[in-house]
Amino acid sequence: MTEPAAPLPAEWSRAASCLNCGDTGTGFDETRPATARIIHSCLGGKDAYAVDRQAAAHLEAALPGFAQLAQMNRDWVHRVVAELAAAGVHQFLDLGTGLPHPPYLHEVLGTRHSPPRVVYVDRDAMVVRHALTAYKDPGVAVIHADLTDPDVVLRLGQHHGRLDLDEPVAVVLAAVLHYIDDARVDIAALTRAYTDVLAPGSYLAISHYHRPVPGSEVDHLATAAQAALLDTLGCGWFRTYDQIHSYFAGLSLLGPGLRTLDADAHTKFRTPAGQLLLTGLAHKI
Repeated sequence: MTEPAAPLPAEWSRAASCLNCGDTGTGFDETRPATARIIHSCLGGKDAYAVDRQAAAHLEAALPGFAQLAQMNRDWVHRVVAELAAAGVHQFLDLGTGLPHPPYLHEVLGTRHSPPRVVYVDRDAMVVRHALTAYKDPGVAVIHADLTDPDVVLRLGQHHGRLDLDEPVAVVLAAVLHYIDDARVDIAALTRAYTDVLAPGSYLAISHYHRPVPGSEVDHLATAAQAALLDTLGCGWFRTYDQIHSYFAGLSLLGPGLRTLDADAHTKFRTPAGQLLLTGLAHKI
């Protein structure tokens, strides 16, 4: 049985209304944890504060394998974008990109048939500052914007990132939608706002914390992990298969459809936490 996580420091403020939980938009508050810095620390990155590492330990206690889950998700993203690049897609819109951690997405893409065009988007100023320093390659742009405002993101993506919406674009929403409060934002409508304007041949890749069938072997882990996320950051929701499936409305899910990371044949290691992240890739016909 998992031991209960240690109590959280009382001084940690919670920001349930923020997209990037615990983030005010400035990204430099050392007194409370931020999602991007927590995940960065789980990946072994150094651009995190003590409060973020403490929060990561709290989440690991609630969901053993939480840090591995971050790496599994990252591996999945890299496989997906490499496959799409090999298939001829050369434009990528990475929403809620997080702090840079090599290898970078555009490095995974390589040059292929033509230089890739990658637009990284995040609302956390710390993420944007580090990304602007790290990403110097041609064809790469960094945009400081909130992904819940698709009109602004797409306008800036075209202007600064030279995205051509008349050509296929792969939209990547990797482990970010579960930090959006669906009481405030219609997430299915949000994803549709992006994909509706994309050209045929475009793709949507999503990974999302998954609420398994009640009473299943890992259902209690999802409950404990969601409680820890809400305590730590003020947001972070595990959603059902049907809810996550609705985020691909109007698109054709590629085989084998939605699946957990633990079921992925490419996964290097197995952990119960791997059953709690659902992934999918869909194509616009």
